[in-house]
Amino acid sequence: MARRWRSWLSAWQDWPVEGADYAELDHERVLVPLHFRARGKTSGLELGGTMRVEGASLFYMRGGRVSRLVQYMDRDRADLGLQG
Repeated sequence: MARRWRSWLSAWQDWPVEGADYAELDHERVLVPLHFRARGKTSGLELGGTMRVEGASLFYMRGGRVSRLVQYMDRDRADLGLQG
């Protein structure tokens, strides 16, 4: 996971991620809504300025530790299994 993130993040500079809050969905899952900002190293494109990027991290917990992490770069597309 670290290798993949490092590769993806290397295209960006100044990559702060702000957690807005958190919600315990059930005894195994914690949702953290996120706001991303960054500037492309090559393009200069700034995420979070004119383009608002709202994502989410979904942490799966087991024995008080994170057993799985699912990252959503588009919060509206997050499949949280909350329907019905």
